Amino acid sequence: MAFGRGARAWLATALTLGIAAAAGAQESGAAAGQLPVAVSASGWYVSGGVGVSRYRVSNGQDGHETLTGHGGKLMLGYQFRRSLRLEAGAVSLGSDWRTGPAIALVGAIHLGDHVALLGRIGAYYRRTARSESFFGFDARDQDEKGTEPTLGIGVEWYLQPQLSALLEVESYESQLKYVFDETRGANMTTLSLRYRF
Repeated sequence: MAFGRGARAWLATALTLGIAAAAGAQESGAAAGQLPVAVSASGWYVSGGVGVSRYRVSNGQDGHETLTGHGGKLMLGYQFRRSLRLEAGAVSLGSDWRTGPAIALVGAIHLGDHVALLGRIGAYYRRTARSESFFGFDARDQDEKGTEPTLGIGVEWYLQPQLSALLEVESYESQLKYVFDETRGANMTTLSLRYRF
């Protein structure tokens, strides 16, 4: 099921802001040279952003539907080295998808001084009631709550020595047992800012 018109417009705006941020970072980097060592130093940081999400929920009539929502996340993290971070916080995919605490290990591959590719693996606590199916047939309905794995990829642009912008795509239902389950699926594209103390 495709994104709605409003969600596509919001996503296009987020991508445009990300591209503009990258261009601004490259221009300022060309004028000022390399970013200071503070970019790669270990220490605490906070990040937060808004996102567009898609998730499948039960519609209460023995069926399921894919909804588009507006969510976000707020994380507190520690950067051990330039390429490795650990963060914890809260994630929300939208009003119909209730979530709780989240934790993730983030790896970064730097493509120069201003851009890095990100990989994310972690877990979060989901409080949304779900039903399961087996090859398209509903198996059982239950008030299923619990911890789910998360996977994500993204790009980070260093705007200043302490400030960067992140564009990430994350999957919030990525267990192998859900591969053939059409009632499952949750993902979010997020545009965030990260501030290092």
